[in-house]
Amino acid sequence: MRPPRRVVRPPRRVVVHAAEPARAAVVDAVWRAGFVPWDMSSGTESPEAALVVRVGGDPGPADLRLPDGPLAELGPAAYAELRLLALPPEASFDDADLDDKPVKDVGSFELPYTTPAPPAPHLVHPYFKSNAFTGRAADLAELDAWLARGQPARVVVAPGGVGKSAVAWAWLERRLADGPRWAGCLWFSFYEHGAVFDDLIRRLAAYTAGESPTETFHGDRKALAREVLAAVRARPFLIVVDGLERALVAHHRIGATRLDGDVADEEFDPHSFKDPRDGLFLRALAQAGPSRLLATSRVFPTDLRDGEGLAPGFELRALDGLDPAELPALLRALGLDPDAPWVERATRAMATLDHHALLWRLLAGCMQEDPALLDDILDDDPEPAELRKNILEAAFDVLPARAEDLLSRLAPLQFAAEHDDLLGFVSPPLGLRRPPPPPRARLREVEDKLAAETDLETRRELLDRRDKLRARCHEWDIYRALADAYARQPGTRAHFAGIHADLCLLETRGFLAWDRSSNRYDLHPLVRAHALERLDRDDDRAAECAAIRRHFVRTPREGDDITCIADLRRSIELYRAHVGVGELDEASEVFESRLQEWLRERLSAYPVMVELLTPLFPDGLREPPALDDPTARSRRISDLSHALAQVGREPEAAALREVAVRLNLERRRPVSLQISLGDRSKSLAAANRTHAAMRTCALVHRLMLAHGKQQVGPFQLRAVLATDLGRWDEAEADMAALGKEHDTIELDLCRAAIAFGRGQDPAPFLKEASVYLTIGWHASIATRWNLLHGRIKAADGRFAGALRHMTEAVQLARRMGSDGSRAHAWRAVCLANLDRHAEARRALALARAAATRHDNRRVAGVLAAAHLALGERDLAASLALAGHREAWADGPPFAWADDLRVCTDVLAALGLAPPELPRFDPASAPPLPFEAEIEAFIAELAAQRKPVGTPLVQLDPMLCEPAAKPGQGPPPEPGPPAFAVHARVKVVTDAPWQADVNGLEGVVFWREPMQDHVAVAETQRWKYIVYLPARHRYRTVIERHLAALDGGVEPSFFFGERAEISYDVVVSDDSTIVEGCVRLPGETWRTFHAAKKDDLTEARLETFEWENGIRGLALDMPGGAPMNKAALERALASSLGVETIVEAPGPDSMMMRP
Repeated sequence: MRPPRRVVRPPRRVVVHAAEPARAAVVDAVWRAGFVPWDMSSGTESPEAALVVRVGGDPGPADLRLPDGPLAELGPAAYAELRLLALPPEASFDDADLDDKPVKDVGSFELPYTTPAPPAPHLVHPYFKSNAFTGRAADLAELDAWLARGQPARVVVAPGGVGKSAVAWAWLERRLADGPRWAGCLWFSFYEHGAVFDDLIRRLAAYTAGESPTETFHGDRKALAREVLAAVRARPFLIVVDGLERALVAHHRIGATRLDGDVADEEFDPHSFKDPRDGLFLRALAQAGPSRLLATSRVFPTDLRDGEGLAPGFELRALDGLDPAELPALLRALGLDPDAPWVERATRAMATLDHHALLWRLLAGCMQEDPALLDDILDDDPEPAELRKNILEAAFDVLPARAEDLLSRLAPLQFAAEHDDLLGFVSPPLGLRRPPPPPRARLREVEDKLAAETDLETRRELLDRRDKLRARCHEWDIYRALADAYARQPGTRAHFAGIHADLCLLETRGFLAWDRSSNRYDLHPLVRAHALERLDRDDDRAAECAAIRRHFVRTPREGDDITCIADLRRSIELYRAHVGVGELDEASEVFESRLQEWLRERLSAYPVMVELLTPLFPDGLREPPALDDPTARSRRISDLSHALAQVGREPEAAALREVAVRLNLERRRPVSLQISLGDRSKSLAAANRTHAAMRTCALVHRLMLAHGKQQVGPFQLRAVLATDLGRWDEAEADMAALGKEHDTIELDLCRAAIAFGRGQDPAPFLKEASVYLTIGWHASIATRWNLLHGRIKAADGRFAGALRHMTEAVQLARRMGSDGSRAHAWRAVCLANLDRHAEARRALALARAAATRHDNRRVAGVLAAAHLALGERDLAASLALAGHREAWADGPPFAWADDLRVCTDVLAALGLAPPELPRFDPASAPPLPFEAEIEAFIAELAAQRKPVGTPLVQLDPMLCEPAAKPGQGPPPEPGPPAFAVHARVKVVTDAPWQADVNGLEGVVFWREPMQDHVAVAETQRWKYIVYLPARHRYRTVIERHLAALDGGVEPSFFFGERAEISYDVVVSDDSTIVEGCVRLPGETWRTFHAAKKDDLTEARLETFEWENGIRGLALDMPGGAPMNKAALERALASSLGVETIVEAPGPDSMMMRP
């Protein structure tokens, strides 16, 4: 029986109280009332779990008291308390680890969080300012005035570092100390790690409406929002939301921490909310009667504007720099004399920079080192931009070398650095670094599986995994054995004391911000930009990136609980570090193995993909990436071109896809060429060249068949495009060819669209797609599902339901950075039909803006439907006519079916006839780029390969038969075959691939059904293996290419006179799987499959029978020896009891399998 595991103690959260009587009084009142003071992180669930630190003479309970002075003077002991004791004790990892999940009592239930009862304040994510708050009396007074007689909602806007959060927090503390005027007060900060808008609504519902935290945790957002609005309209609540920019689109990009007010040339609106519902909720909150909303943000959200003005109930306050009258208090807090001679001159100069708080701190740091530096900073009366640069340059110059080196390591990072990252960037004495916690829980799990496993291959995998996990545990044990003695070494103490001094210095002067709640460190954007400029100027950036790479290459990769870009922090930092040192192939590998699935498939984070992948193309987007591996080049082109197309840079995507086609054609890579041609067809469709797009799909299909290796992609690609073009029979034929095994959510959406287009019920297909979306969620597919579902509901007149789907589609498009114009346009249709005309016009404006950014002209018909619902018939008519021309594209059968339907319906409602447009003329279609070269490559592949069957699709891969024609429908089930097994037949065909056997007579060896779209009767839906005695070979032939002859043969006709073997694949020393046929004397052909097994020392043979009666052999060969023809023939001869076995022409084994 396993001994009980030691419980892992949770982190102790640091609580710091400054010597401010008003603040201390409120803290202690809340503490005595039994609630957790708001200075604690939300992770601290009881006062006993906190490490309480009092600064100065502040009375009250405390675990540690510190003098009221500059942070840099506190010393190493205080550093250890504040920065290290807040972490779990390392000893707690002796018997358990971070991988262990706590075992809960099945009879108990733990609430997600606790909520105080109003009027006690609910300060969810407390703000902690590392430096003393001084001044800002005018700003605090202005907030008092706003509270007394201003608009219901105020947004305080300022760039990072000005102090908007500090002002809001200081004002709130003073408001609370004045006494309970409000029914309740809630502070919520989006700067807290993991804070999202849904959490804000949940907290508000629990606090203002009295809902159980458990109910709100699992509750419906819409219902919770209604409860919140009802509660805040009934009683006056003060709601303060800090860091509102974190809920905007721009924050969900890599450069989120650099967000400031000016973002130019974006493919999306970076200042809109990621979820449009967020803006609607805040708009409603601003109309919530007696309650008030105060928010801080780096930028004002677009959703809270109405044209050039603000939404009703909102006011905007741009926070300026420091008030000159309050500079003396700031300088004293920084240990400087406010009456020093340099202060007056510096104050005049800093007025040109609006007394920027961060720049004042940096300047003060320079003056602490040498007041004479002011002459250099103010030399030649610099302009504001030059003055800013001079201050930054001087502030960096006076830093100690070690502190500047630390800044240089942090500057290239895209995300805030965790505590272990920071310690990893500085070289510890003797190189001893703390490894990741030991994975003891996973090790126990693997050991338990290993004890019960009997399969040799599975045991081998488990043994390998066990050894790796044991190595990690041993690494931790070695570290723990050395850590105590190591920590007592004078050099070690001096090393960490030096880190402490550097951090305190950087924090005090404003270079570095330490987020106490998450224990992370980040640089202000101004500081980061200047640090990077200095690195580039001194050619030091590569060295810093190399140090970052060395650190992150040792960190574990992220798990499966990825919900946003920040969760991929370690992988992104490692990728960028490889790029920074010029290791592009290594960066590509990191993208392939750690980022591609999440960014492209799960999160659909296309702007992030563009930002990450573009450096791999140093010669521009009309040349391949600078990678050595041809497969990696092709894949990165596909990834980047897909992302570029999604964010509205379609011309660049199209150019890059042509590069991929040229590259793969030159290198004769058929599979990669299929992928690049498929991508190229998407660009052609986006350019409204629909016939060229379908022709390209046909080329992809023929290339796949000629190559003989079946792929799901070509069928799915053509099915999606054929569905959109109304070529539904062809789409259904391709989906039928794929079969159930290769069905996807996208094909369910195709079936739903086809059913809708035919007037049938699409609900079953939409339901099936939604089920699979819950299992494997993908943002781009979810967007398509919502668009289609909303479109169908709108057609049925269910506009309220359609609006919900279109709003969700808008949210997803914003998050992905992709084209949301169609979703916006359909939202406008829904809102107009629901008589919400003002909202409909806003949606129309957003649709036009998005369509312009993405050059999407195919939304004109949907815009026409919205204007028609608004009663604007003339505008609706012109848009419907323009939309009809765009939807016509190359003309039927290459027109966009649903777009034509929308435009035709609008024109009919207006009493107008559709415009007369020319139908498609095949003679006018120009040849495709590279078409002649691709045709030659297809012929080359077809001539080289041996006939094989395929388990993926029921098509003869040698035949390249055309697809079904419009209106033909999917092929019916095959009828009876025309020719019997063992019947005599003759090959009669003009097919070029059968020219070498045309006119020859033969005997049918085997047959199986197929799908043949050009067959004239059901009985022609069969294919046959025919033995041709004149050529002594077997050939696969479809029924239409055969004619009956009289007579037949006995089964013994195919019996062997000696032991023979035939191969379906090329066999070499490197082969790992080989397939073919074998026959023994007096027996007919049977299939064989040979594969290498690492755990075998000698060959092993098993015999079995297929469902169709054909006998089969399964041969396992030793993994340590070559599996060439000689080895196979020796092994089969020995196992089958014959002296020798020789190679001879045989039938296609794939045709013989069921």
